[in-house]
Order: sequence, then C-alpha cells, then structure tokens
Amino acid sequence: MKKTILLALLALIACSLPSGATQWYYTNGNYLVTSMTHDGQKLYVGTKYGLITIDKATGTQTLLNSSNSALPNDKVFSTVMHEGILWVGLDSAYVSEITPEQICNHHYPWNIFEDNPFPFEDDFPFTHHITSIAFGPSEVMYISQLSDFARVVNDQIEGTVRVGSTKLDSSGIEVMKVDANGVLWIVYNVGGRINFSLSRYTPEEGLVYPMADFDESLFPLGKDMMDSRAMDIDADGHVWIGCRGGYLAEYDGETFRFYELIVGVSPYVKPFGDLAFDANGTLWCIAYDGRLISRSGEEITVRQLELVEGEFLNQKGTILKKIA
Repeated sequence: MKKTILLALLALIACSLPSGATQWYYTNGNYLVTSMTHDGQKLYVGTKYGLITIDKATGTQTLLNSSNSALPNDKVFSTVMHEGILWVGLDSAYVSEITPEQICNHHYPWNIFEDNPFPFEDDFPFTHHITSIAFGPSEVMYISQLSDFARVVNDQIEGTVRVGSTKLDSSGIEVMKVDANGVLWIVYNVGGRINFSLSRYTPEEGLVYPMADFDESLFPLGKDMMDSRAMDIDADGHVWIGCRGGYLAEYDGETFRFYELIVGVSPYVKPFGDLAFDANGTLWCIAYDGRLISRSGEEITVRQLELVEGEFLNQKGTILKKIA
C-alpha cells in the first residue's frame, strides 16, 4: 500500500511540474532534498526523485529525471554550477554534465573498500553515491563518496584521499567547495570525531583540520553542530555552514561566528538542505521544514510551504506544496 501511495505521489509530481504552473514541491525526511546550486536566474535543487529547477523571480518549477531526460537515474546527491555548465552527482557513481543542448553522463566508480573493508559493504546504503562535486584549479574535479574523495583530471581518477580517519566507517563527506585560492573545503559527518567536521585540502599541504585549534565552548551547540550538507563560500572567502539547531556558522580563516537563522529548532535537528550565495551576494537556503529562505544583508525573506503528508522508503516523510 505504501509503495502504491509513493508511486502515485511521484507520478503526480512528474506530471505537474513541467506544466509551468507556479507550484513548488518539497520533500522532507531521509535527506530527500540533498543539494542546491544556481546560475543568474534559477536555483537547481537535487532530490531523491530528480533535479528541480526553480525560477528565482517567479517560482516556476520543472522536474528533470530519468523518465523525461538522459539522466542515468533519479537520485541526485550533489549539484554544482561550473563555467555555465550544471554538474550533478548521482547514485551508482554517475556524474552528469548538463547544458541546454544535451546531458553527458560520466561514470567514476572506485573501490573505497579495497584497502580497508567495511564489515557491512554489501548492505551499506550510501556506497557509490557521489555525495559532492567541486572544481579546483587546472580543471581538477573533486568527487566524494563516504569518507573518500577523488581527484579527477581529463576524465580519469588520479588519486583518492580519505578524510577524518584511516578507518572507513559510517561517517562521510557531506559537501565540498573550492575557494578563490584553489583550497578545497570539506564538511564531514563527524561520527564522534568532532575536530574533523570542517577540513581543508590542497595537494601541497594535504588535509588540515582547523577546528582542532578551537575550544568547544565557542560553539553554541558543541563542535558536532557543524555536521551538515549545507555549505558555501562568499565573495570575501568566508566559509558559511548551515548547522544543527538552525544556526549559520561563518568562518573567516581565523575565527567562527554564529547566527541563529531558524529559531526554535531542536539542537539535534539539521534543518538545512543546502545554501548558496548568488552573484548579488544574496544567501539562499533550502530548509527541511519547508522554507526557502533568502538573506541579503540584514534583510531575511522566508517563503513558507504548505504541508501535505506522504511516505517514502517506509519512513515518515512529507511532501510540501506552495500555495499557488
């Protein structure tokens, strides 16, 4: 019965979104909204049922998935805009390169279990999901799965790096971004190792863990509040992270500052699906509770979505629909 309800809901979404009606659909629970990026006019939101495009001015939304396009599957885990091309990371180690003219699919499987077998390898649900994509200098592309990221040059994997520990476990890389100086910044699912939750990497210096230099008392909810899939870098090179409890963290390379953007959230809840700065310096946040939040200077705009209950993967979830 649950499977029938799910199929009916997804069919409704697939039929409704491309029609041009001003409706926004939003999913909550089990990380169904995974990532967000943008160009000058549109937001691109990765979900477990495809890629959603939202016009920032009108709210008009379309859905791209394996049924209506050349995407190899529907599970989009990461999105990034690079030199006018949209790149998305999907299930089964696929990365899709999307332009208005075509979709080109790349396959980058690598055996993360080869040197350190994981005891539940056959059953572990996140294996070979490309959880994040970032572009570095000289056209280096970084892609991640679980605790590893790979350097891809000329469509070939040149090497892999393990973050946080030499032991592979259920922790993993949540999101990666490259700053203007070519430094790769990584937010890591801490798994109890709180000093690893933010790290930076260059081939010259390797991995550095700046949080190890800060006292726990500086963080309103402790160092493990940084566990998040939401991160971007502003024009000044400051790293921004959406944290548990509704906080935004700003790291300028020397210290952290915290802003409570969503008030009243449990300290154990990670409310941000992703965040991104646009060319105007406006910060856009997708929140798991059904809000699209934009922050320009001190002005904050919130678009609240209407709640409609649903089911997904036998776990309680929601499908949220904006009032037209």
